[in-house]
Amino acid sequence: MDRPDIENFIQAEVKDNIQKEIKPINVRRAFGKLLDWIEFLSLGGVVVDLEAIFMKKSDAYTKAQVDLIVSEISLTPGPQGPIGSQGEPGQNGENGADGKDGADGDSPYIGINGNWWVGETDTGVRAVSAFKTIYDSEISGLRNGVNNIFTVTEPFKTGTLKVYFNGILLSKGNNADFVEHNSGTTGNGAVINRVVTNKDVLIFEYEAI
Repeated sequence: MDRPDIENFIQAEVKDNIQKEIKPINVRRAFGKLLDWIEFLSLGGVVVDLEAIFMKKSDAYTKAQVDLIVSEISLTPGPQGPIGSQGEPGQNGENGADGKDGADGDSPYIGINGNWWVGETDTGVRAVSAFKTIYDSEISGLRNGVNNIFTVTEPFKTGTLKVYFNGILLSKGNNADFVEHNSGTTGNGAVINRVVTNKDVLIFEYEAI
Protein backbone atom coordinates (compact mmCIF):
# COMPACT_ATOMS: atom_id res chain seq x y z
CA MET A 1 0.00 0.00 0.00
CA ASP A 2 1.56 3.32 -1.06
CA ARG A 3 0.92 6.76 0.35
CA PRO A 4 -2.13 7.65 -1.80
CA ASP A 5 -3.74 4.33 -0.88
CA ILE A 6 -3.18 5.08 2.81
CA GLU A 7 -4.69 8.55 2.50
CA ASN A 8 -7.71 7.25 0.57
CA PHE A 9 -8.22 4.50 3.15
CA ILE A 10 -8.13 7.05 5.97
CA GLN A 11 -10.61 9.35 4.23
CA ALA A 12 -12.99 6.43 3.52
CA GLU A 13 -12.84 4.96 7.01
CA VAL A 14 -12.78 8.01 9.29
CA LYS A 15 -16.16 9.53 10.09
CA ASP A 16 -16.83 13.19 10.86
CA ASN A 17 -16.01 14.16 14.43
CA ILE A 18 -18.85 16.60 15.08
CA GLN A 19 -17.70 17.50 18.58
CA LYS A 20 -14.23 18.59 17.48
CA GLU A 21 -15.41 19.73 14.02
CA ILE A 22 -12.74 17.58 12.39
CA LYS A 23 -13.94 16.53 8.97
CA PRO A 24 -12.45 13.78 6.79
CA ILE A 25 -10.67 16.25 4.53
CA ASN A 26 -8.99 17.83 7.51
CA VAL A 27 -8.06 14.42 8.88
CA ARG A 28 -6.58 13.56 5.51
CA ARG A 29 -4.49 16.72 5.55
CA ALA A 30 -3.37 16.03 9.10
CA PHE A 31 -2.37 12.49 8.20
CA GLY A 32 -0.50 13.84 5.24
CA LYS A 33 1.63 15.80 7.71
CA LEU A 34 1.90 12.68 9.90
CA LEU A 35 3.16 10.67 6.95
CA ASP A 36 5.70 13.43 6.28
CA TRP A 37 6.85 12.94 9.86
CA ILE A 38 7.23 9.20 9.36
CA GLU A 39 9.14 9.69 6.13
CA PHE A 40 11.41 12.19 7.87
CA LEU A 41 12.27 9.73 10.61
CA SER A 42 12.85 6.91 8.13
CA LEU A 43 15.42 9.07 6.34
CA GLY A 44 17.44 9.44 9.52
CA GLY A 45 16.00 12.70 10.85
CA VAL A 46 16.67 13.76 14.42
CA VAL A 47 13.71 14.04 16.79
CA VAL A 48 14.77 17.47 18.05
CA ASP A 49 14.48 18.81 14.48
CA LEU A 50 11.02 17.38 14.00
CA GLU A 51 8.93 20.35 15.16
CA ALA A 52 10.79 22.81 12.94
CA ILE A 53 10.59 20.51 9.93
CA PHE A 54 6.95 19.85 10.65
CA MET A 55 6.09 23.55 10.81
CA LYS A 56 7.87 24.23 7.52
CA LYS A 57 5.90 21.52 5.74
CA SER A 58 2.53 22.37 7.28
CA ASP A 59 0.45 25.39 6.35
CA ALA A 60 -2.48 24.44 8.52
CA TYR A 61 -1.51 22.35 11.57
CA THR A 62 1.17 22.20 14.21
CA LYS A 63 2.51 18.88 15.45
CA ALA A 64 0.48 19.22 18.66
CA GLN A 65 -2.70 19.74 16.61
CA VAL A 66 -1.98 16.63 14.52
CA ASP A 67 -1.39 14.67 17.72
CA LEU A 68 -4.79 15.86 18.98
CA ILE A 69 -6.50 14.84 15.75
CA VAL A 70 -4.85 11.41 15.84
CA SER A 71 -5.99 10.92 19.43
CA GLU A 72 -9.60 11.57 18.37
CA ILE A 73 -9.61 9.10 15.47
CA SER A 74 -11.35 5.74 15.86
CA LEU A 75 -11.01 3.55 12.79
CA THR A 76 -13.54 0.79 12.30
CA PRO A 77 -11.67 -2.54 12.42
CA GLY A 78 -11.95 -4.74 9.37
CA PRO A 79 -13.34 -8.26 9.41
CA GLN A 80 -11.27 -11.01 10.95
CA GLY A 81 -9.12 -12.83 8.47
CA PRO A 82 -9.36 -16.59 7.92
CA ILE A 83 -7.60 -18.91 10.32
CA GLY A 84 -4.28 -20.04 8.97
CA SER A 85 -3.47 -23.66 8.35
CA GLN A 86 -2.07 -25.66 11.22
CA GLY A 87 1.67 -25.75 11.39
CA GLU A 88 3.77 -28.90 11.34
CA PRO A 89 4.21 -30.68 14.69
CA GLY A 90 7.34 -29.73 16.51
CA GLN A 91 10.11 -32.18 17.24
CA ASN A 92 9.94 -34.31 20.36
CA GLY A 93 11.84 -32.93 23.29
CA GLU A 94 14.70 -34.77 24.92
CA ASN A 95 13.93 -37.47 27.46
CA GLY A 96 13.92 -36.28 31.05
CA ALA A 97 16.32 -37.56 33.65
CA ASP A 98 15.51 -40.83 35.39
CA GLY A 99 13.68 -40.47 38.69
CA LYS A 100 15.15 -41.61 41.97
CA ASP A 101 14.61 -45.18 43.11
CA GLY A 102 11.72 -45.60 45.52
CA ALA A 103 12.13 -46.89 49.04
CA ASP A 104 12.09 -50.66 49.53
CA GLY A 105 8.62 -52.02 50.28
CA ASP A 106 7.67 -54.60 52.90
CA SER A 107 8.18 -58.23 51.93
CA PRO A 108 5.08 -60.43 52.22
CA TYR A 109 5.09 -63.27 54.73
CA ILE A 110 2.76 -65.98 55.95
CA GLY A 111 1.02 -65.14 59.23
CA ILE A 112 0.01 -67.54 61.95
CA ASN A 113 -3.50 -67.68 60.45
CA GLY A 114 -2.12 -69.05 57.17
CA ASN A 115 -2.81 -65.81 55.23
CA TRP A 116 -0.35 -63.62 53.35
CA TRP A 117 0.62 -60.51 55.36
CA VAL A 118 2.37 -57.31 54.17
CA GLY A 119 3.83 -55.41 57.10
CA GLU A 120 1.02 -55.28 59.68
CA THR A 121 -1.75 -55.86 57.11
CA ASP A 122 -3.58 -59.16 56.68
CA THR A 123 -4.38 -59.46 52.95
CA GLY A 124 -7.01 -62.13 53.62
CA VAL A 125 -5.43 -64.31 50.89
CA ARG A 126 -4.67 -67.86 51.95
CA ALA A 127 -1.01 -68.79 51.57
CA VAL A 128 -1.47 -72.44 52.44
CA SER A 129 -4.34 -74.82 52.02
CA ALA A 130 -6.72 -74.67 54.96
CA PHE A 131 -8.24 -78.06 54.15
CA LYS A 132 -7.36 -80.80 56.58
CA THR A 133 -7.86 -84.54 56.57
CA ILE A 134 -8.84 -86.13 59.89
CA TYR A 135 -8.55 -89.87 60.07
CA ASP A 136 -10.67 -92.39 61.96
CA SER A 137 -8.64 -92.43 65.18
CA GLU A 138 -9.12 -88.65 65.67
CA ILE A 139 -12.89 -88.75 65.21
CA SER A 140 -14.94 -89.13 68.39
CA GLY A 141 -18.24 -90.97 68.75
CA LEU A 142 -19.55 -94.33 69.90
CA ARG A 143 -19.43 -97.04 67.24
CA ASN A 144 -22.38 -98.99 68.71
CA GLY A 145 -24.62 -99.01 65.65
CA VAL A 146 -27.01 -96.59 67.39
CA ASN A 147 -25.05 -93.34 67.90
CA ASN A 148 -24.89 -91.25 64.77
CA ILE A 149 -23.01 -88.10 65.96
CA PHE A 150 -19.27 -88.03 65.29
CA THR A 151 -17.10 -85.05 66.12
CA VAL A 152 -13.63 -83.43 65.97
CA THR A 153 -12.17 -80.87 68.37
CA GLU A 154 -10.98 -78.35 65.74
CA PRO A 155 -13.66 -75.93 64.44
CA PHE A 156 -14.23 -76.04 60.69
CA LYS A 157 -15.78 -73.59 58.27
CA THR A 158 -19.50 -74.13 57.70
CA GLY A 159 -20.25 -75.91 54.43
CA THR A 160 -16.76 -77.37 53.94
CA LEU A 161 -17.06 -80.78 55.66
CA LYS A 162 -16.72 -83.95 53.60
CA VAL A 163 -17.28 -87.41 55.15
CA TYR A 164 -15.87 -90.68 53.79
CA PHE A 165 -17.43 -93.92 55.04
CA ASN A 166 -15.26 -96.95 54.36
CA GLY A 167 -13.64 -94.98 51.50
CA ILE A 168 -16.94 -93.85 49.96
CA LEU A 169 -17.75 -90.12 49.84
CA LEU A 170 -21.14 -89.61 51.50
CA SER A 171 -23.74 -87.22 50.19
CA LYS A 172 -24.50 -84.20 52.35
CA GLY A 173 -27.80 -82.55 53.15
CA ASN A 174 -31.21 -83.24 54.58
CA ASN A 175 -32.46 -86.69 53.58
CA ALA A 176 -28.88 -87.52 52.49
CA ASP A 177 -26.07 -89.48 54.13
CA PHE A 178 -25.04 -86.79 56.63
CA VAL A 179 -25.47 -83.19 57.77
CA GLU A 180 -22.95 -80.92 59.51
CA HIS A 181 -23.28 -80.68 63.29
CA ASN A 182 -22.47 -77.42 65.18
CA SER A 183 -19.96 -76.30 62.50
CA GLY A 184 -17.61 -73.51 63.53
CA THR A 185 -17.39 -74.59 67.18
CA THR A 186 -15.19 -76.89 69.22
CA GLY A 187 -16.70 -80.39 69.04
CA ASN A 188 -18.34 -79.86 65.66
CA GLY A 189 -18.80 -82.78 63.32
CA ALA A 190 -21.47 -84.70 61.44
CA VAL A 191 -24.76 -86.50 62.02
CA ILE A 192 -24.37 -89.63 59.89
CA ASN A 193 -27.55 -91.33 58.73
CA ARG A 194 -25.94 -94.77 58.62
CA VAL A 195 -25.17 -97.54 61.10
CA VAL A 196 -21.55 -97.08 62.21
CA THR A 197 -19.76 -99.94 64.00
CA ASN A 198 -16.19 -100.59 65.16
CA LYS A 199 -15.47 -102.21 61.82
CA ASP A 200 -16.26 -99.05 59.86
CA VAL A 201 -13.66 -96.38 59.01
CA LEU A 202 -14.52 -92.66 58.93
CA ILE A 203 -12.49 -89.84 57.38
CA PHE A 204 -13.33 -86.15 57.67
CA GLU A 205 -12.06 -83.40 55.36
CA TYR A 206 -12.79 -79.73 56.03
CA GLU A 207 -11.45 -76.17 55.90
CA ALA A 208 -10.20 -75.17 59.31
CA ILE A 209 -11.08 -71.79 60.75
